[in-house]
Amino acid sequence: MDCTGSLKVNLSLLFRQLKNLDEILSCYGEEVEALAAAPRYEERVKALTCY
Repeated sequence: MDCTGSLKVNLSLLFRQLKNLDEILSCYGEEVEALAAAPRYEERVKALTCY
């Protein structure tokens, strides 16, 4: 399939959005892991991960 004109622009913008969303999800994952490792949540996380 040959992408030209507006189709090419739209696909480019959609790929950029996907990349940005992937980066955002990665950041959220890192934050959740950091919170889970905090002493405040350590026992609760252990209890949840046994499932």
